Amino acid sequence: LAIAVAAKVPPMPLACASSRHLAPLQRRPWSPWRSLQQRRAVGPLALSLVAFATACSQSLGSRAWLGRALGVGPRSGLSPACRPTKVACQDGPSGVTTMSSQMLVSPITASPPWRLGPHGFELIRLPLAGAADLALQAGAEMSLIANRWRAIKNGDESTGRRQSYLKMRGLPPAPISMNTASILEAARELSFDVLGPETSLNDCVVIADFEPDLPRQELHRDIRRDAAKSSTHGLLIPLSHGVCLHAVPGSHAPRTSLRGTFSRGEVVRVDVPPGWALLWDGMLVHAGDGAAPGTVAGQPNRPRMHAYPEMLGEPRPFDDQGDRGIIEID
Repeated sequence: LAIAVAAKVPPMPLACASSRHLAPLQRRPWSPWRSLQQRRAVGPLALSLVAFATACSQSLGSRAWLGRALGVGPRSGLSPACRPTKVACQDGPSGVTTMSSQMLVSPITASPPWRLGPHGFELIRLPLAGAADLALQAGAEMSLIANRWRAIKNGDESTGRRQSYLKMRGLPPAPISMNTASILEAARELSFDVLGPETSLNDCVVIADFEPDLPRQELHRDIRRDAAKSSTHGLLIPLSHGVCLHAVPGSHAPRTSLRGTFSRGEVVRVDVPPGWALLWDGMLVHAGDGAAPGTVAGQPNRPRMHAYPEMLGEPRPFDDQGDRGIIEID
């Protein structure tokens, strides 16, 4: 009965999650009782029933299961690969409903439900209504507006991966469209929610491919390997279809003994659909994708937004190369 009542409660927007008020990179132990108290539509009867169910679940050691069933657990509904039990997969084809007693897998991605802590990266829905359509519109607009394209290091002689800055430290902001501003604000709110209110979204750029034969970027980290206390994260937001990142799950830890050699079999492709964002630890070993089929030479193809969420005022610990000393073997 408690689950049935709680299921009628509208979900709390991501931007309003309680972690915004916590210290950066720290979270209080999660409680279904406290989470439901933050929802306006919950009446005294529902709270009493959930409190009773919570007490029962704790005695059975199934607290995490209850949270997933109620849909109010920590970081609930953030990954497109996972949905609460006994609900329809809303990202699937129209009219198709798949049920599972454990997990519903979305057709968006066949990847596991990656988590920032254990894997070093996580897919998170943008806290913005209609985010997918707005992102695609922003990509079309910025392909016309952006005019300061500069080549990005690729690990070879390629110059086809280029970026045009939107908001850089020490520089005036570049002209952007209203849709792009909305996506940028959603990215800021997402960073605040996950990493804390002291987070600053730095060096925001639009990246695009300009050469059809552009190879995949070399594996690298965003910060030096010895910067164990750095708060730097990477953020990728698609402004078009087909955006992805290549990453090595778990390569961000342990920070005191990071590896430098990886096999190609350890690298996974993480597809990021419009309306979602990919957040990763700055120590994660990763690489940008090569040019997609149909890339038109000399024009911005497959635009996407990239930024660095970091603690306010903290300098980014990297040299000219960052951590480019990664060895990739067959």
